[in-house]
Amino acid sequence: QIRAFFRKIALHAEGVNVDWPFEVMGVLAEVLRCQDIEMLSLDLHGLLEKCPDVSEEQLVRLLALRGDVPRAHVRDTVAHVRASRQPSR
Repeated sequence: QIRAFFRKIALHAEGVNVDWPFEVMGVLAEVLRCQDIEMLSLDLHGLLEKCPDVSEEQLVRLLALRGDVPRAHVRDTVAHVRASRQPSR
């Protein structure tokens, strides 16, 4: 219903992708639902594909919402994912 509402109000706006926020919410949900904390890096890569401007701190706080990942693992995972996304020079 929410998606239909946004599509309706965006009828006259050109170049607006009203589905994008809902796609991002799906990716965020995947990060929060992930059962295997060792697989979190794959979900974070997916999130960074959709939202390349997400900061390291935002990723850390997202993983902190889970409550089941040790802080050191969160920081290490986020640092690893961000480092692997850096372009080679």
